Parts: sequence; C-alpha cells; structure tokens
Amino acid sequence: MQLMKTRHLLIALSISTFTIANIPQHPILAQPNQIDDTERLTTTTAQKVAAKVTVRIQVGQSGGSGVIIGKKANTYLVLTNAHVVREQAGLTIKTPDGQTHKATKVKNTQVGNFDVALLEFTSPRSYQLAGFKNFGNRETALNEGKEIFAAGFPYDSNALRVVEGEVAQLPQEAFVNGTQIGYLTKGDIKQGMSGGPIFDSFGSLIGINSTLARPVIDSYTYADGTKAPKDKIAEYRQANWSVPIYNLLTRLNPDILYGYKNLPKLHRMTTPTGYMAQLDRQARLVTVRIENSSGNGSGVIVARDGNSYYVLTADHVVKNTKELKLTTQDQRTYKISPSDIKRSEGTDLAIVKFTSTQPYQVATLGNYSISDNSLVFPGGWPAPSKIDSQQWQWQLNPGSISSQEKGDFETQTKQSFAKNGGYDLIYSSMTYGGMSGGPIFDSAGRVIGIHGQAEGGGLVGKSLGISMRTFLGLAKGWNINERKLQVATTAPVTLEDSKLASIKLVQNNIPKPNNSSDAQRWIEYGNQLYRLGKYGEAVEALNRAIALEPNSLNAHYAKGLALGGNTNALKSLDRAIALVPQVMASNPKIKKSEFYYLWKYRSIILRGLGDNKGALAAISEAIRLEPEDVIILNEKAGLLLQLGDKKGAIAIYDIILAKGKKYWAYLNRGNVKSELGDNKGGIADYDIAIRINPQLADAYTNRGNAKSRLGDKKGAIADYDIAIRINPQYALAYNNRGFTKSELGDKEGAIADYDTAIRINPQSDVAYGNRGFIKSELGDKKGAIADFDTAIRINPQSALDYYNRGNTKSELGDKKGAIADYDLAIRLNPQLAEAYFNRGIVKSELGDKEGAIADMNIAIRINPQYADAYTNRGFDKSRLGDKKGAIADHDLAIRINPQFALAYTNRGLVKSDLGDKKGAIADMNIAARLFKAQNNRDMYDRAMSFIQRISQQ
Repeated sequence: MQLMKTRHLLIALSISTFTIANIPQHPILAQPNQIDDTERLTTTTAQKVAAKVTVRIQVGQSGGSGVIIGKKANTYLVLTNAHVVREQAGLTIKTPDGQTHKATKVKNTQVGNFDVALLEFTSPRSYQLAGFKNFGNRETALNEGKEIFAAGFPYDSNALRVVEGEVAQLPQEAFVNGTQIGYLTKGDIKQGMSGGPIFDSFGSLIGINSTLARPVIDSYTYADGTKAPKDKIAEYRQANWSVPIYNLLTRLNPDILYGYKNLPKLHRMTTPTGYMAQLDRQARLVTVRIENSSGNGSGVIVARDGNSYYVLTADHVVKNTKELKLTTQDQRTYKISPSDIKRSEGTDLAIVKFTSTQPYQVATLGNYSISDNSLVFPGGWPAPSKIDSQQWQWQLNPGSISSQEKGDFETQTKQSFAKNGGYDLIYSSMTYGGMSGGPIFDSAGRVIGIHGQAEGGGLVGKSLGISMRTFLGLAKGWNINERKLQVATTAPVTLEDSKLASIKLVQNNIPKPNNSSDAQRWIEYGNQLYRLGKYGEAVEALNRAIALEPNSLNAHYAKGLALGGNTNALKSLDRAIALVPQVMASNPKIKKSEFYYLWKYRSIILRGLGDNKGALAAISEAIRLEPEDVIILNEKAGLLLQLGDKKGAIAIYDIILAKGKKYWAYLNRGNVKSELGDNKGGIADYDIAIRINPQLADAYTNRGNAKSRLGDKKGAIADYDIAIRINPQYALAYNNRGFTKSELGDKEGAIADYDTAIRINPQSDVAYGNRGFIKSELGDKKGAIADFDTAIRINPQSALDYYNRGNTKSELGDKKGAIADYDLAIRLNPQLAEAYFNRGIVKSELGDKEGAIADMNIAIRINPQYADAYTNRGFDKSRLGDKKGAIADHDLAIRINPQFALAYTNRGLVKSDLGDKKGAIADMNIAARLFKAQNNRDMYDRAMSFIQRISQQ
C-alpha cells in the first residue's frame, strides 16, 4: 500500500496588463482676484490705482512705502521691505485718506533672508486692497520688456510718485534677499520708495521695490549661495530690483495666507531640506534653459571638450526654430546657431553645442537596468504659461519610474511610446511644458533619461522620456568623444528614511483648488492626488469636477481609474463611453478610434470583477477601433487563457510578433506553450526573449521551469541562479530553485531557498507550502503542519496545502484530521485525484473498505492512468473477497507501469490466496528484482521471504 504526496512548481505569470493609467498633468492656474484687466494702464491711470493702495511708513526719523494687501475684520495687512522697518519704535502708517495709524509688525512672517515685512494697523474705515488678478495669468506672464509701474513716497516729497518702466532682468534664481525682477524706469526710483508696489500694465500687484539701481554696496549672490558672474553683475547694477509677490506668498506662514481676505490662496512652496536640497543644488548646476521662437525648453550638460560644452535635450525643443539661446546656471546666456545643433531622425533627442571659457559642471549619466518603482526626479524650467508661477520657477519633481521592461504596459495608448520617438521611460512625476528636454535624475543625481512629454500629448497618462542607453548609442554619430562622458553602470543604493522624508515633503506639497475653481482645475488636482496614490482624495476632487461639469468625459474617465476595479469604477467608465458621441459631435475631426482606451480599461475592470466574457467583448471592441495596439492584443490573449482557449492565445501572440519582435510576447507565448506541454517550444521562445532582453528575470525563471519538467534539473538551477542574480528580490525564483534542489535530493538547500523566498515575500503561500512538504519529508512533521497552516491562512483556497497537511496528519496518526483536510481539498478542487486516492487509503486503514474503493473509483475516473489507484483498489477488493476483481486491478496497474514492484507484490499475494503458487512465486520474483534495483532492501527481503515460505508449502 502506498501513500502519495505531491508538490507543485509554479510557472511565472506573463507581465501583467492590468495596469490602470494615471491621470495626466495639467497646467495649474492661480486664483483670480478683483482687478479689472480689460484696459491697459497709462501713467495717469496707474497713478490713480497706486494712490488707492499705497501707504507711507514712518519709523522714527526714517521711513519708506508699503501697499495694503489684505484685511480681517478692521485689521489691515501692509506689505513693505524688511529694511524699512528694522526699527520698531514709533512705527506709523499714513493711509491714502491722510490718516495716520499706529502699526505693528506681524509675528512669524519672516521669509528667510527676503527683504519683506508685514505690518498691521486697525481702523474702522474702508481702504482699497491691492489686486492680484493677473498674478500668474498666462496672457500676462512676465518676460523681459514687459511694461510695469513702480510707486512709492520719496523721502523728499509728500506726493506719491509713480514711474513707468519695463522688465530688464529675470534671472532663473532669486537673490538671497528675494529680489528677482530687475527693471528699468523712465524716472528714478528714489529713496523712500522702498517697499512701494510694482504693478503690471493691467494694475495687478506683481512685486515691491527693494534695491535701487547702482547700489553703493552690492553682492548679487543667488539664493543657492553662488555668486553672479562679473559680466552679469555689470548688467544687474543698471536695474532696480523687486521682490516678486510670488516669492512671498508661496513661502508665507499659512496662518497669514489664509487668515486675511484678498490674498491669493496659492501653492505654498516647500523649501527643499536635507537630501532633497542637496539633490536640488546638484541638479541646477547641470541643467540649462533653452529659449526658442515659440517658448522654452530645458537641457542638461553631458560633456565638455576644451571650451566646447554639449547639451542633451529633446529634438522638438530645437526643431524648426530660427532663434535659440541657452541660459546656464550662472545666468549667462549663449546664442545658438543651427550649425551648433545635431539631430537624429527617428529619436526625439538632439545635441546643442555652446562655447564658453567658464567652468560648468558636467552631468554623470546612469546606464543600468531600472527597477520598478525606483525614485526619479525630472528637472527643468516650465514655461511661464504652464504653472502658477512666473517663468523663473525651477522644478525638480519626485516620482517613481516603471522598469524599461514594463513601460509598454503602463502607457495609455499606442501613441505614447511612438515607434519614431525613442520613448522608453514612463514615470509618475509631475512635469510641465518647458521641462521638455530636461534631465531625469536618479536618487544619486545621475541622469538616466531626458524628459520628453506628457503621455498622449496631454491625455490621461504619465510622463514619458528617453533613456540614456538611447543617447549613448547616438553619441558616436554626433562626434562626441565617448571618453568625455561620465557614465555610471550601477543602480543607486536604497535611501535612508530621513532622505525619503525630505522627498515626501516636496512630493506631497500640492495646491488645493478653492471654491471658485473650475472643473478643469479640479481634474488637475485629482490627477496630482492620483499620482501620489491618494485615491480617495482623488475621487473627491473628481466628484467636484463632475458637479461643475457633468458631461466631462475626462472627469468620468479619471474617476473610473481612481476608483480602481470595482463596480463604481465600471459605472464611471461607462459614463465616459456614453459621452463619446457628444464629444465627437462637438468636433467633427475627432474619430471614435481616438477613444479606444476607454474600452481597454473597461475590459480591465471587468476582468478584475471576474466577468471574463464581458471583458473579452470590451477588449475586442478596443481592438476593432485600434488594431495596431499590441498591448490590447496581449490583453485579449490573457483573457483567452483565462477562458481556457490556450491555442487561441498563441494565435494572438503570433499576430503580435508579426508586428514586431516584442520580448514580452515571446515570454508569454513560451508560457502558454509550456502549459500545453510543449516545453521545448516554450524554451525556444524564452531563448528569443532573453536574446532581446538579457535582463529579463522572468524569462530565465520560466525557462528553468521548462528545463526542470524536461528533466534538466541542473540546467534549471543555472537559470534560476541567473534570475536571482538579475533580481535578488525575486521570491518566485528562490521558490522554484528550492523545488528543483529538493528533486535533486538537496533538502537543506531547498529549505534555505524557501526561507529566502518567505523573507522576501512573507505572503507567499506557495513557499510555505513547499517548505512544509520538505520538512515533512525530513521528519519535522509538526514544523510541516505549522507551514501548511500558514499557507492556508494566507490562501484559504489552496487545495494542495489542505491535501499535503492531510498527508502529514495521517503520518502522525491523526486519521480523522487527515480525512477532514482531504475533504476540504476535494471541495476546492474536485479534480484532485491524489486527494481521493489518499483519502481512500486512510479510509481503508480505518476499516472502511467500501469507502476506500469508492474514492479509488473517482481517482481512476479522473486519471485512468493512475496505476497506484488500481493496485490499492485491488488490495481492498481482495480484503472484501473479490479476488478476481483484485487480480484485474493489479493487471491494469502493471500494464500502465511495468516497473511497478508493489503491484506485482499485491498480485502475487492474491494469486497465493487463490492457490496459484506458481503464479504467486513468479510475481514475487519480479517484485524482488525490481525492489533490488530500487535499493529497497526491506521490501526485497519481504518478497524473498514470501517466495521461500510458499516454495516450502
């Protein structure tokens, strides 16, 4: 009689296509205010605007100017310079109506070393507040040459002075005192006008006077500690300088920002600290701003050869533009001629050369295999029309990147990774127009790619870039000396918690819309929350958008993604689909095929809900609309597999591969071939996948599985070793290597691998189950049951773990407990023949021969080639007196397995009972020979003893 136990070898799943796309980034708009911007100011009208909000500040015998910017109850808030109110004794404010008020400094309002201060005075009278309506407005964003008006009270006059001027300097980095707008005026800015307002040509407050032109003492040190070059200092000295309102409001104490009426509730800028501040400084040193005829982009210095510097950027930043200039971190500007640009057809990359005697930092490039969810930091200079700041607002935005192997699966549409663009990176970081061409840094400050665009040109999606391996392949053709490139080939180390905390501080610093914001702004906000994984808050934001614009297809679609894979998500997707005809009617140029991704994600949600037939119908519609998207073809293949149509899935993979050599299609087709028993065909596909992508750990693991099934255990272990070397955290590879080691007799080595798999993935029920099996074989029955218990707790639907626990309980003598486990295994998997077989054995041991035979009958019906079941059924038939039936069963067992020694033994016993001594001796001789070949000394001795005893009768 024989007790069967089975183990199982997992086949790695294909790369999942169940990836919900992110909501796209959108430009952020500042909160509008009350200034009427329908007419431009003249000097006369500017005088009237300034006269209503400008105040005179007196401090002892000195003073300056200020501007009224906020109010709460009867208390007014006045903005001025810190240097105006260094002395606090006798501080008074003279308002536009001639009244003098005692004033005090507002506590906790210091903004670093910025030359700003906030004062309060109380009055029951009503005073005009300065307006901020055009603050950050796309149509009136600052640029050099922009008209402005500066106001204030000169020390030698009681009359308000207003002078016209224009913006002359806009350095990318503020100076240490917070000034950043340099302006020239038609009349002098006099002493006493410090702290007075600067208006744009529509009367919106954009800054306050701070530093006069041609100062006696100057330093012109930027906020990051670097000093301006001497030639720039000469330019800077000619201008007056203003502290932009943006620099104040984004850093202001929130109690002040939200405590007063009138102040724009803008995104408070979080000043990077610790690790993030260090990375920010490092990134700025190598990043440049590139201005073209239509706007701006960014770039990164990648090489230096003598006085020649090479800047890598996106091709679309420098393409088809007549004027081009490049600004480095020291604020120097270099004009670029067409001959200084090298481009590559088919890839959205370009090299721009400039010449300088100045020493500039050259970036270190990162060229290595990128792991999923690694931290990345795209850096660059957004265009002034793209964010809620003016054009000087530098961005370095943390996010996570997907591995290059899985990028295809996380893009929304086939256009995202266009064949002729070279795009192969996808990441969650927020990016804006103007950051195109900017570097993507890893956590060690190496450049791993160039940012290109938002997915789908602004549709729902992530950010996209081009990896350094593409550039390195082009560098030689661009005549860049490879020895001048600094390239790192190893991934950065894991960051400590303190560094991660400084990243999160910046990452979570996103603006919340106010009650007057429109639907688009709430969609943008929902997008940012979604990228941060704050799905519940994202849904709330999108609900606000839908309340404002019920027929917004994007809002309903984005909400569906944020909801995940539940029925409410399906409702949102269906609502978005229902709006497609309406959107098409509004623009006849729009085709239904442009919305195929809606059916793609409908299929994904239905698949997650278990409705595979509905999912298949949805993905088929998506394919009808866009038959060239190989990712949705892959999704259909996955659905066919779940529906049991493996040959249909292979046919789909054949179609995908006819469109191009996709490593993942070879991997997935190899998996299906292996499942169909064609292990050699599977290995052939895995070989190609590995040749295309030598870092594909899944392919090595699955090839190892196929080799193991073909009996090449050592070859299998070699493949698992490679997979583990590529990905030391690959729990499945450890599990499968452990299984193969156990088959080779290395039980301790197997347990060591299962231990590692469990340490990496404490929720791996498979590893616990397999380790329990080996422990049982090694005699540690209690340890085995503990592992089976854990496996079942993790996965209560694992029939195999109930089955193996039943085996172990039986060996410990707990027969009833064993039968209970076999019952559960059979309930979960009615086709598990081994469970019926072993339950039959235990029933037989408990005296229930009829029940044992019934279980063997089912095992044989499931598996007609189950030799063990036939011989055990024959054993029980013999005990019940059915000797002929027993002989027939043993005959069948031997026909199936002519080397089955136990079947010969049992048939010999029955023949002996029937008086056929010759037949009994013949069967026992065959059994003895087989037991001897198997080195089973005990059974060999028993067979020989039986032969001797029968022969003597």
